[in-house]
Amino acid sequence: MNLGLNKPDSAKLVCEQMLAYDSVTDVPYIGLGYYYISKKDTINAIENWEKAIEKNPQNYKRCESLSKYFKFHNYTVKANYYYQKSIEAQRYSKN
Repeated sequence: MNLGLNKPDSAKLVCEQMLAYDSVTDVPYIGLGYYYISKKDTINAIENWEKAIEKNPQNYKRCESLSKYFKFHNYTVKANYYYQKSIEAQRYSKN
């Protein structure tokens, strides 16, 4: 069935459906973040990735990515926050 959606819109729809069934996992928020990046909507992408970290603070790569993003944009407090979260997540993953 073709709903006339392009691939990013289809991916967004899948992520939204995932949230309807399982609001605990970080996966749909990560997917939505990538969707918004593809639409050049950085604000919503970052908001979704931050929600993903709230759901799964042990996601080392997501914490590290946000730390680098905020450092690049000179948001020192948030950069340091996500850097510390990435260290904690990496430590957790080694146990």
